[in-house]
Amino acid sequence: MGAAMRCLGLATVAAMVWGCASSGRPTTDASRDSGVVDTGVIDTGAPDTGTDASDGATVDATPVVTDGETCSPCGVTDDCNSGLSCVGLGSGDLACLPACNPDIPDCPPRFDCVMTFGDSTLPAPLCAPVGERCCVDEDGDLHGAGVGCLGTDCDESDTDINSSGTETCNGGDDDCDGLIDEGDPDMLCPRGPHVATSTCSDVGACENTECEPGFGDCDDDTTTGCETQTNTAMHCGGCFVGCEPANATGDCSGGSCDIAVCDTGFGDCDGDPVNGCETSLDSLMDCGSCGVGCSPAFSIGDCSTGTCEVGTCDPRREDCDGSPINGCETSTTTNADCGGCGTACAPLNAIGECSTGGCRIVSCTRADYDDCDMDPANGCETSLRTNADCAACGVMCSIAGGSTSCATGSCLLTGCAMGLADCDSAPGCEQPTNTLAHCGDCDTPCAPNNGTGSCASGTCAVTACNPGWDDCDGDPTNGCETPLDTLSNCGGCGASCALDHASESCVTGTCQITTCDIGWGQCDASQANGCEENLRTTSDCGACGVPCSRTNASASCSTGVCAFSSCNSYYSSCDGTTSNGCEVSHRAVSGACGGGTDAGTYDGDRSCGFICGGNTGWDNFAAYTARNSAWFKARVREDSTCSTDIEHRIRLSVPAGVDYDLYVYRSCGTLLASSIGGTGVDEEIIIRESESSGSDDDFDYFVEVRHYSGSTCANYTIRFDGHNC
Repeated sequence: MGAAMRCLGLATVAAMVWGCASSGRPTTDASRDSGVVDTGVIDTGAPDTGTDASDGATVDATPVVTDGETCSPCGVTDDCNSGLSCVGLGSGDLACLPACNPDIPDCPPRFDCVMTFGDSTLPAPLCAPVGERCCVDEDGDLHGAGVGCLGTDCDESDTDINSSGTETCNGGDDDCDGLIDEGDPDMLCPRGPHVATSTCSDVGACENTECEPGFGDCDDDTTTGCETQTNTAMHCGGCFVGCEPANATGDCSGGSCDIAVCDTGFGDCDGDPVNGCETSLDSLMDCGSCGVGCSPAFSIGDCSTGTCEVGTCDPRREDCDGSPINGCETSTTTNADCGGCGTACAPLNAIGECSTGGCRIVSCTRADYDDCDMDPANGCETSLRTNADCAACGVMCSIAGGSTSCATGSCLLTGCAMGLADCDSAPGCEQPTNTLAHCGDCDTPCAPNNGTGSCASGTCAVTACNPGWDDCDGDPTNGCETPLDTLSNCGGCGASCALDHASESCVTGTCQITTCDIGWGQCDASQANGCEENLRTTSDCGACGVPCSRTNASASCSTGVCAFSSCNSYYSSCDGTTSNGCEVSHRAVSGACGGGTDAGTYDGDRSCGFICGGNTGWDNFAAYTARNSAWFKARVREDSTCSTDIEHRIRLSVPAGVDYDLYVYRSCGTLLASSIGGTGVDEEIIIRESESSGSDDDFDYFVEVRHYSGSTCANYTIRFDGHNC
């Protein structure tokens, strides 16, 4: 510091001042050695009085223990190292603060280079703490070196490690007391859920040393504690100790693996849950339950389904009641159970016997039956009163040409065979009944009326009818009974002769038109569909193929005569006849832009004469009538030398019922003005151009009369007006 900054004073603490020599270090002045604090005024070289400026009391000049560094406690500036001054803080403490250059400040973190501090202005810039705490602290946890620190800091890279820190199990000194992982294990390693005891290992890691009963630390994560219940199928009595007994469903609800229920077909016969349900319950020794044997009487047992059943019966024995308890209880050598349960030895029409286990016939009980197939199962099965077995097995009853019967035990003739008859007195059926003389019976002829018959099937049938006749009722007895030249049977049975829109006849056997109904015609030359064409249509009007149409109009033939109905849109019939349709097209365009009717050139000056008097009256210089769209052209002439506008007026008188619009173009393609008033409304456009001094301002314009809608035979009138000078 220079001589002018030898002393600095602060008003934040009453009478807190510091002294300094010209070199910035403490002097050897006797007053300084006495411990009297400077008054805060510039040093004049005279000894201090040792009296407080405010009340005259002597200040305690006891030396302060300090290392002289930034924020170290001090009593006077001499207590601080070179370049630092003793300054009073807002907290009431005195601390060493370093000088700084405001242009290039190089202050510790959270220090500012200032000229004012508290309520006082400093005579030289110093690095002052931000806030009231003066603490040299790199990591910002307010622990470090200085009077304003909360404590010491042994790791300026970690805000959680300082003298106020809490010791945790991590292999480090968290509270800066020089000890590692010291203290109560319960505080170092907070216990997670269901942890009984825990410890901090030598490597600084928490370990769960014991879990509460029924729980385990299965995820090796101390933060989750003993998170797993050890009474489940996956963790039974310990982590990942499964409870899956063989052939059974396990039960670990008590913390040890037990058998809840055996799988179907298995049993825990030794009472040991370790090997599960070890015994199959489908054996003859353990059938359905442990130690339950399967040995039914008169048989070999079967327990393949887990239930004791009869497997194989002893010879000539059967299990008829279906109960394995009494085994194969039934002998199969009796007439009631002969060879099988309920199989009776009672042959039909016979006496049977089953001593060998098979039924045999002893004798037949009826004289008209015999055992012809030698099968005892059906007994004496064959009647001896049939045509195949007549009085004895295999003896046929047959008479040529006829039918027979052995119902009495003797062969007798009962009738002729089909297609034969006994037509004479000799015995036998000698006459075929499929001839024209004997048709179906003796002496029954087959000769149908108006036709030819046949009896090949033994029944008289019509094979052909005479021309003009047919068998319409299907009765051969009356032959071909129906004539085919009537309107109800015309050329065939039930073929009606009834033609559409016509009178008809069938005298030739073919249905034909005699006359067509009024308004109908036979246009396709086919008799079958009658008079098929309506002659009241626009395609066939009054006669076949005669069209009914009118140009640009609609026509009607509702009476059979072609008549005009109405004009099409935008057309009119104005010549007094409808035979040529609607000859006027309102949208037909006369001329084109630049090539329409020339209305001529006419003056347009609004003032004339030497004094340029007003000239606004209109003179008609051209007029035209028409019934269709058209183009016109005209020219505005500047005749007066007066400086005034030149203009023309175009007026369109529109007849009722039609809409013509008016368009004016300055040049073809450049619309100047338009008037679109509506149906029956007159249109008017005035075009005007200003005069250019000293030049010819004549100009051409083009007018379009455009049909929009409606029709009429009345003409519109277009008039061109100007001003005559």
